[in-house]
Amino acid sequence: MKQKVIIFFMLLGAFPVFSQLKNEQKHIPEGKWVLENVYAAKGCNHDNHKGDAHAHDININDVDIELYTELEVKQNSITLKSLKNTLQGTYVYTTKEGIRFDSPAIPFSQGGNVIAGKLYLQQRVNDPLDESHPTYVSFIYEQGK
Repeated sequence: MKQKVIIFFMLLGAFPVFSQLKNEQKHIPEGKWVLENVYAAKGCNHDNHKGDAHAHDININDVDIELYTELEVKQNSITLKSLKNTLQGTYVYTTKEGIRFDSPAIPFSQGGNVIAGKLYLQQRVNDPLDESHPTYVSFIYEQGK
C-alpha cells in the first residue's frame, strides 16, 4: 500500500493524458483535516536488470521533517499545525496541476489532490549528502468530524 501511494504521486505527472484535461478550478472541502497516515520512501536509481527508478520504504522517524498533524481549510486559505509550529497560506487547486501553495514556507510539493474524501499531499526532502536519491514523504489527511 505504501509504495502504491508513493508511486501514484511520482507517476501522476508522467502521463500526458492528464495534460489534456480541462484546467478547472477546484477547492479543498472546508474544515479541519487530521493526519491519518504518513509514509516515507527514498528514490532510487541504482543498477538493476531493468534499469528502472523505484522507491525503498524507510522509517518516517529517520526523516528530519516537521509533521503537520492538523490542517484547517477556509475557502482558498490553509493553516497547518504541528506541535511546535503554525503556518498559514493560500492555495490554488486545479484539475491539471493539483494543489499548489503560495508560500515557500509550506513544505508540500505541487500536485496534491482530494480523492475519495481524503487529502493527499507529498513533500520532497533532499539529503545534502546524497542529492541523487531524494526522500519522498506522502501524507494522507482525513476530514475531521
